[in-house]
Amino acid sequence: MPKTGSQLRRRQAGGAVARPDENDDALGGPALQPVPSSWMTQVLLIGLWMACVASLSRRMGISVKTDAEQQQMRAAGRMAAEVLEVLAPHVRAGVSTGALDAIAQQHIVGVQHAVAAPLHYGGIVGGALLSAGAPGRSACKIAAHGMHTLLSSLSWLRGAVGGAAGGGFFFGIPLCGFPASVCVSVNEEVCHGIPGPGRVLRAGDLANVDVTVINGAGFHGDTSELFAVGGARALSERAAALHRVSREALFLALRLVRPGTRLGDIGAVIAAHARENGFSVVREYSGHGIGTAFHEGPRVLHFGAAGEGVELSAGMTLTIEPMLNELGAAVRVLGDQWTVVTRDGGLSAQWEHTILVTPWGSEVLTMRKGETAPDAAPMGLPRHNCTMNELLRVRSRLQAAAAKISTSK
Repeated sequence: MPKTGSQLRRRQAGGAVARPDENDDALGGPALQPVPSSWMTQVLLIGLWMACVASLSRRMGISVKTDAEQQQMRAAGRMAAEVLEVLAPHVRAGVSTGALDAIAQQHIVGVQHAVAAPLHYGGIVGGALLSAGAPGRSACKIAAHGMHTLLSSLSWLRGAVGGAAGGGFFFGIPLCGFPASVCVSVNEEVCHGIPGPGRVLRAGDLANVDVTVINGAGFHGDTSELFAVGGARALSERAAALHRVSREALFLALRLVRPGTRLGDIGAVIAAHARENGFSVVREYSGHGIGTAFHEGPRVLHFGAAGEGVELSAGMTLTIEPMLNELGAAVRVLGDQWTVVTRDGGLSAQWEHTILVTPWGSEVLTMRKGETAPDAAPMGLPRHNCTMNELLRVRSRLQAAAAKISTSK
């Protein structure tokens, strides 16, 4: 599930809290003197601000996973991939996106005994509970689910007095957070599409299903697949090209992952492939680090300058999830405060995998059974050995192409 920096701050930290003036340090005075209520409010706000900073530092820090943690990430990744395998036969014309969400939720909770990370993500209650520590995040998420009926009722009340209840907002306050277990984004929807009974799939649709599962130890597996509803033959020529190129862009990036790769290499190879095929790359949303927090550092942009940015090292886990648009790159958010669509109404396409940086290259943790790399980006699955010579060769080519474009402007 993609993230944007501004959204992460808004949804997880609840907004910025102003610091008190320097003269407000002294809460003292005579022992029996009452503390002014305004000062007490500021003390509480400082405490809230410090808690938010602590929470964000845990989530935004770049973590290198131990061997035991890597095993947990493999388990979580396999669970996420399994959900897509279960959903695949049901993604067909005449099926609603709400039905897909129900199937996913039943499998995650009833079969895997795990937690669907998107459900209630970004809500005040879910966010507060999830900040209660890494080992307990999964249990806390389940507790948040138990409050869903009450919070959904509050959200409904907002609609009853004249507002839109979608997205779990109550008078503009995000109580429930995201209202579904998976994101289903169709055609012009870029990401964070809210599934529902009213959105019925049709032959020729492009439908991205984004799944994130939290296993019993609190580790996340995050992946998405772009389905061609009705099969490849049902797609228009342009939709088929976008479907193919977006997957190629993902794998061109995946095959570059190794110690020494820089995030700019990943973004540059994705953007170059999109540009060469006449498509644009969404800039507002990105991949991210992942572990016991849904969104950790670093932010993995799908554009950039080769050879620049954070350098990857063995033990890091991250998602790569390029969003390519048929026409322009501009996007907007709908009134439900979640669904992102192309501003010009053109099609959008996304694929995603969670990947582990290994000493020899990389390991795709969310590979589906029978999945193979596209011909345009051949690589071993789930493990791939990218040599330093290959990385430097691709980096040099990308830098030369960027210099040529810069000179021609």
